[in-house]
Formats: sequence, structure tokens, C-alpha cells
Amino acid sequence: MNLRPTRPWEFNILNIYNYNIDGPYSFIFDFLKKNQSRLKGDILEAGVYRGRMTLALGLFLLQNNLPGTVQGFDTFNGFPSASSNDNFEKFEELFLNSRITQKHYDQVRRLVKYNELILNRGLDPFEISSSGNFKDSKYTELLQKIEALDLENIVLHSGEFSRTMTSQTVEALKYSVIFIDCDLFDGYMHTLRHGWDRLLPGGIIFLDEYYSLKFPGARMAVDEFIAEKRGYVLKEISSLTDDFERWIILKNE
Repeated sequence: MNLRPTRPWEFNILNIYNYNIDGPYSFIFDFLKKNQSRLKGDILEAGVYRGRMTLALGLFLLQNNLPGTVQGFDTFNGFPSASSNDNFEKFEELFLNSRITQKHYDQVRRLVKYNELILNRGLDPFEISSSGNFKDSKYTELLQKIEALDLENIVLHSGEFSRTMTSQTVEALKYSVIFIDCDLFDGYMHTLRHGWDRLLPGGIIFLDEYYSLKFPGARMAVDEFIAEKRGYVLKEISSLTDDFERWIILKNE
């Protein structure tokens, strides 16, 4: 029996992002459909957690007969240590230095009120996410899903990025898409340093937290990194499903 999901309820019960309907990550799958046969690179995912996007990317490549492997990086044991750039107070610094808009900063302050009055969460990076500190990654369950769905095009790299992204096993990789969803400054910086020279011309980096209301370090890392680079376009992409800004870096061809 072919267990690969096709119906919405199957994606839902397996906790796999459903790329068949419009959503916040539709841009990535549209990009892959239009460009992956030409680029032929791998997909780097930094921040796997329970594999919702990892599995979707692997399934999508197979469904559309596209080349490439999903290279998933995560500690699978929660956040490593945070840096001072991840302190929530950095949002005020970003605003005062005109690196985020008034609208962005207002949204951040609304989140603070929700946390204080309703959600009862702290503002440090280990408490502010609805997923806590991400220690409950269910790594074994993810491996079982990969095996049951016969997704041989998914490779997981377990450990801190400072080690896994500098290992010999990833030296020769080339990427067409880099999907960064790891929240913290150091994770973003490690991924950008590892991925930039390996990103093929015409490839993209999807920045899941560039417009974050919780993690200022992501934007700080991106801005610091690209300040020293040329040959790219940083741009906002539209989402049909919400009013939350989505940003990518396109590497020029």
C-alpha cells in the first residue's frame, strides 16, 4: 500500500505541511516547481523540529519528479544557548535604529500584552514560543515517518550547527533553496555562513523569522551578514493567507 498522503486529512494527521493548498510557504513550492529541474541543488532546512516542512519538501520533490535531497539540520534536543542578540529588548534597538517599521514594532508590543494578560509566557527565547524550547522534537517518530513514507531523499543532521554544518559530509553540497526556521541569532548566522557560497545562482533563502515578533536575533543576523555581501536581492513576498510579512534573499544569476 502506498502510504504517501494525497488528501488534506492525511497531511493533517501526519503533521505534514499541505503544499496542495495556499499557505505561508506556497512561494517555496512554487519556486521549486519552476526552478528545481534547472538548478538541481539540494534543499537545506535549518530548524526541523518535528519535520512538518521536512516531510512536505521530500514528498513534493518525489511527487513532481524533481531532483535533490532535503538536508535537515537540527539539534533535535531543543535550543542551544541563546546570545545577547536574542534578548527581547533588542526589538526596541531595532526600531530606534529604523531597522524595523513602526507597524512591526507595534505588533511586537501587542504580543507583549497578550503574553502578560493571557498567555502567561516569559519574554526570553526559551519561553516565548508556543513550542517552548523545542526539546519535544519527537526525533524517533520523525525517523519512523521518513521510513514508512519511503522518503529516501531526506537526510537528517543531528547536533548543533557549529558542528554539523562544518562536517566533511556537507562540504560538497550545493543548494537551490535554503529554508531557515531556527529562530536564534547564532543559528541564522551559522546557516548563512555555511549556505551562502553553496547556494546556486538563482537560488533563494527563505527567512522565516525576518519579520518575527518573538526573535529579534534572526533579523539582526541577516542584516549583519548581508551587509558584507553583493549579488543578492532581499525582498518581501506576498502571502495570500495572512498579513504576516514573508521575506527571501534571491541570489543573483
